[in-house]
Amino acid sequence: MPDCLLFESWTRPEESWVPEDAASYFGDLVRANREGLRALESWSAEMQVTIESADLLLVLRELRGDFVVTLAFQRDLPLGMVRLHTKRVLDRLETVLPTLEVQERPRSVRI
Repeated sequence: MPDCLLFESWTRPEESWVPEDAASYFGDLVRANREGLRALESWSAEMQVTIESADLLLVLRELRGDFVVTLAFQRDLPLGMVRLHTKRVLDRLETVLPTLEVQERPRSVRI
């Protein structure tokens, strides 16, 4: 999460978008959302970002402060199914993701 690097991804073979290209944008989006909610004094550890477009429904959720999970669903899938599947995937990922120690590096080193 700190550097918005892709840890792992899975997409259908017929998808044309590249997960690595989207990962940094999604990490920045979750970070900006978190800071915006803090400014409104409404931040919660259970925060989730949902984006609806014409053909996709994206769910972005931060796990443990060091991972952001993004799930993409077909737009016509009922919202209840999206929530159920999201909860199941997040519960499973919580147990299999490694524990990382975030190291703060000076900006010049990161660049």
